[in-house]
This record gives sequence, C-alpha cells and structure tokens, in this order.
Amino acid sequence: MHVSNDHQSDNIIFLDVVEGVDKKGHIYGLGPEAGKYKPSTSIPFDNISPSEYEHMMTVISKMSVENMTLKEQLKTHEELIRSSKVESRLLRERSHEDSCLLREQFQKFRSLFHKAIQIYLHIDLILQVRIHLRVHLLDYLLYYFEKLIIIFSFNYNVIILY
Repeated sequence: MHVSNDHQSDNIIFLDVVEGVDKKGHIYGLGPEAGKYKPSTSIPFDNISPSEYEHMMTVISKMSVENMTLKEQLKTHEELIRSSKVESRLLRERSHEDSCLLREQFQKFRSLFHKAIQIYLHIDLILQVRIHLRVHLLDYLLYYFEKLIIIFSFNYNVIILY
C-alpha cells in the first residue's frame, strides 16, 4: 500500500478551497460525512524494508486467521445460545403442560376424595342407625323376655299353688 503525497496534497487543496472546517465543525460539500474526516496521519511505505513488510504481512495473516477462528467460535456460541433458547422454551412448554396435567389430576383426586368421604359418612350413618336399631331391638327383646319370665313365673306359681 502506497499513499502518495499527491493524494495528501489534494486533501489540503480541497480544504483550502472550501475554507476548511467552519465554526460548527462542518466541511463544505461533505454533508454528513464531514464528521468522519480526519487529516491523514499515515506515512508513506517507501521507507519500509522488505523484512519489515514481510513481518507486517505475517502479523496481518496471523490476525486474519485468529479473526476467522473467533468468528467461527462466535458462530458456534450463537448456535449454542439459539439451541439453548429453543430447548428452554420447549422445557417451559412441557413444564406448563405437566403442571396443567398435574392440576387436572389433583382436581380429579380431590373430587374422588370428597366422594369417598361422603360415602364413608353415609356408611357411618347407616352403621349408627343399625347399631341404634339393634339396641332398640335388644331393649324390646329384653322387655318381652322379662314379660315372659313374669308370665312364666306367675304361671309356675299358679301351678305350684294347685
């Protein structure tokens, strides 16, 4: 790369013609690109030795390879991030579905448990009624048994008296 002094002098001539940079920092004719203008600080490559040039080309080549490696790593990381996001979204969806299914199963279990309690209470009531009936039946049996004993003993006494 060789930057000619002619190009630098063209820039200087242009700035002289348009009277340089105005108070607002604008350069006539450059429009929005004026902010990008910087006076050249480059030096001509005429004085660079072949070994220095070779060294610079080696450094540039190494940096280019490193840049390509970094780009590949970046692409790999972007793909990993993208696949992680997809996997995360799928896991969230699956988790939501599992949560809904679990909630539905819990509601069914709760309903069945409520029915089981109602059946238990109904059976308990039936058993209490049966026990109550048995107690009353036993009371009646005892009552009539006592009556029979009284009648029997009365009849026995009557027979003995004869």
